[in-house]
Amino acid sequence: MSKVLAIDTSTSRTSVAIIENGTVVYSGFKDGATAHGPSLPALVQEALAISDVDEVVVGMGPGPFTGLRVGIAFAQSFALARAIPVRGVCSLDAIAAQI
Repeated sequence: MSKVLAIDTSTSRTSVAIIENGTVVYSGFKDGATAHGPSLPALVQEALAISDVDEVVVGMGPGPFTGLRVGIAFAQSFALARAIPVRGVCSLDAIAAQI
């Protein structure tokens, strides 16, 4: 049973989702090109109220450096603190996979 925390900050929107066995059980976002820092922890806290996770997947861009840095650093820190794996995914590949 796989429970994945998905994070993307490659655009002006901060997006967080929890995917459990291929089904999205939580999806949230906040808009604002300079709001990644405060938005990401709040969204993850909302998401974890729905379900715990055993893996983190983070969007690696392309996108603005600062936004990507916030998402990637958060994902790595979160995964390290919980001793769970973290994987980076090209944001464009993730979008293409939805089609």
